Amino acid sequence: MRSKTFVPAALAALLAAAPARAVFEDVGLGADQAAMAWSGSVLDGHGLLNPAAAGGTRKTVAGAHYLSSRRLPNGPYDFDDYAFDLRRPLMLKGRQGTFTGALRYRTDGSLARQRDIALGWSSWQLLRAAGGSLDLGVNFRMQQVTHIPSKEAVSNPGLDIGAVYRGEAGLSYGFSVLNLGNPEFEAGTLADSAPRIYKFGAAQSARHYRLAMDFTRRSDSAGHGSTYTLSSGAERAWHFLRRGTLLARGGLHLGDASSLLALGAGWRLAESDFSYAFMLPLSGGQGAGHALTLNLRFGDRDASQEWERLLEREMKFRKDLLQALDEASLREGALKDELDFLRREFVALNAMFASESERAASAGDQKRRVEAALERQRRAAAELKELEEKRRKDKLNQLAYQFSVDFEAYLKMKAGGAPPESLRAALGRVIGQYQDSGIDISRATVELQSLVGK
Repeated sequence: MRSKTFVPAALAALLAAAPARAVFEDVGLGADQAAMAWSGSVLDGHGLLNPAAAGGTRKTVAGAHYLSSRRLPNGPYDFDDYAFDLRRPLMLKGRQGTFTGALRYRTDGSLARQRDIALGWSSWQLLRAAGGSLDLGVNFRMQQVTHIPSKEAVSNPGLDIGAVYRGEAGLSYGFSVLNLGNPEFEAGTLADSAPRIYKFGAAQSARHYRLAMDFTRRSDSAGHGSTYTLSSGAERAWHFLRRGTLLARGGLHLGDASSLLALGAGWRLAESDFSYAFMLPLSGGQGAGHALTLNLRFGDRDASQEWERLLEREMKFRKDLLQALDEASLREGALKDELDFLRREFVALNAMFASESERAASAGDQKRRVEAALERQRRAAAELKELEEKRRKDKLNQLAYQFSVDFEAYLKMKAGGAPPESLRAALGRVIGQYQDSGIDISRATVELQSLVGK
């Protein structure tokens, strides 16, 4: 009887004593990264594959993500992953950057649960070099592993660092180290350590497409030893004016213990986007994976609608200004007619005064009429001069308003990360257009001097 019960008990103990299949591996957030086979570490994204990548985020973004897969980048593992992340651009000590936060929950159903809280900061154009800029980023993490059968849990801090160089023509290069301290976790029968992960990434971004490639080395974890993987992905975009953007993605992941093919699609509007990814294993077991992502942006605006509102406001201003100029022109014509009438009356009065000089009794009255006519003439001339001065100021106000619109467009180009050559060319056109107009363009000249000095 004891022999019959001993075998199942020993087998259960052996299975329970097996090490954790994987602890805090480098699985990127979001279906957009999953559809590119987790190859976009240097693309502007969530910042968990490279903490410096989130620096290019210019709007507040909140995302919810779900991943069901039987693959990790370093080998087979059946798990479900739920995550929420937030990216918020902020100014820190005069430097632009992005605050990132992520909350992640992963479970394999029966053996282990993993919770990961990450808080990070990434810079934006921290160091400028010839033809590009260098950004740095860091993530502070609190990681917890729970052994489900015994409900024992262990927590450890974690640290990720990264750097991204954004060059000309949309080229980007990056390097990151994840789980820098290689923290160990032992709870119940689980015993494993988070692998130290080194990532080298490169990407090319353009208006209609993105290409990415990552090479990754992981230290010993879950009994796999050191592993190496190479991932590549592509994204193609079709823009439909106000109806949003359709995105198609694909990627290939090649590794020592696991390889997979990833496909996906997404739909992006001005303030939200939805993405789906499908991952088909090529080696290391069976079972397809799925990923879903919903991102919401706050404060984002449709560029076309923004330009329409700006044009409408400018057209209204011009219409009001033209109406004021037309009224001033009519008033000016009326004043000129009155001056002509007064001039003729003055001539007639002078003639009457000369012809009737012998009439001493009426001479005083005629003189007063002449003086009154001269006074009306002086007032009309002063009013005409004031009107001409008002027209001149209205024209200067119109030029000043147009200059502010052009300079605001330049500032948007600068905030969007346009190259210095494009900024200097745009600023030169603005200065050349308004240089001799009589308005204050000191902001543009000071900005041009700062660009030339770099």
